[in-house]
Amino acid sequence: MNEAETKEAIAHLSDSQTLIQKQLDEILKEKTAKVEDSGIAAAVNKVTDFEFQGIPIGAAVVGGAVAVFATEVIDGFMHNQSAQVRGMVKLAGAAGVMMIGKKFIGTKAAGAVALLMAFDAIKNDLLPQPFAMVTSGANKLTGFVTTNGLGWTGGPPPKPSGAVNQAQAILTSSQKMAMR
Repeated sequence: MNEAETKEAIAHLSDSQTLIQKQLDEILKEKTAKVEDSGIAAAVNKVTDFEFQGIPIGAAVVGGAVAVFATEVIDGFMHNQSAQVRGMVKLAGAAGVMMIGKKFIGTKAAGAVALLMAFDAIKNDLLPQPFAMVTSGANKLTGFVTTNGLGWTGGPPPKPSGAVNQAQAILTSSQKMAMR
């Protein structure tokens, strides 16, 4: 094969690649439209559209459930890995949801999932110290230790002992004394 034939073959391959890519894009666009308009995706989109006072309640419900499930699965399967590795996997998962998941669960839900997965990665794995200080300050103020992360489902918090609760106890005592 001489140089001219090689250039012609390369040009033909490039044209073929472009044509194949256009056909794949059309097929994907058609399939994605069908998925978004029917079945689970349509139901999810209806839920994620629910808002109250501009607050995306539906997106929070769907996104929160998917994000908690995903981050807990990552933490469970990767418990022997470093926190940094788990955090990077969660961020990669969040990026994947934004690239692919929005086609199946809608843009609102995918955005909520990605946001919450990224928050979990940063808070619990990549930068836990700043958040530990914020949490500690809140716990000292209220006297409650309320959370270990997005997926915490523990029982009721311990008896209050923080400054706010002590002030409430004094106020309640004063009100009882005034009623006597």
